[in-house]
Amino acid sequence: MIFIPNKTIKLTVLTVGAHCDDSEIGAFGFLCRLIREVGAIVHLAVMTGDNRRRQETLNATKYLLGVRGDCLARARVHFGGFRDRALYRAGHGPIRFLERLLAKLQPDLILTHAPGDLHDDHRKTYDATVSAARDFHGTMMLYESPSTKPNEFLANFFVELGDEELRIKIGALRKHVSQRSRPFMSDEQVRRMAQTWSIFHRLRQNCRVEAFKMEKHFWELSQPLFAGGDAIQIHSATGS
Repeated sequence: MIFIPNKTIKLTVLTVGAHCDDSEIGAFGFLCRLIREVGAIVHLAVMTGDNRRRQETLNATKYLLGVRGDCLARARVHFGGFRDRALYRAGHGPIRFLERLLAKLQPDLILTHAPGDLHDDHRKTYDATVSAARDFHGTMMLYESPSTKPNEFLANFFVELGDEELRIKIGALRKHVSQRSRPFMSDEQVRRMAQTWSIFHRLRQNCRVEAFKMEKHFWELSQPLFAGGDAIQIHSATGS
């Protein structure tokens, strides 16, 4: 189980993606549960993307929130403005961008790319995140993408997705109209990706999960373990 620290303010989550659809692919089901079950405030940091891709991300975020009237209070998108497929040329720019966000937002949970990835932008985003978060003492978790190297992504944290979470995730990905021709963006591929890990870990038939690697987690003396409400149900590698 995972327990949210007992806080007087909402849980703040920062998810970092190299491209405008990365957070949606890797973590939107988890974000949906965090928003619905513990009232989390979610921030998306997107490193690259032109105006069209940015609008698609904004549309996907609104879909995640159900186009709620308080959507800007529940989720924000922050664009880095770096060039797609050229993060290696950005120097310390991505690190400074994320350092400013971390100082401003003070997140409890950070989600970002895994380092074992075939896409250079994904690897550079991971490097920038861990560098910017070198003094971060919350929880950092890594999500997978279609270009993640399967033999290097050692997932150890699994979030079960219900029908509603999967529907919202697929619906949000459909907002990325410019990417719909890519095979990994199809509804069927998203469903298959969600079912893969449940097979390896002998979960019940048709169980869907998002998989993460716990990069670091701090449980400090000032943080009571229980939030006073129901915990988020997850599956670990050894069972639930």
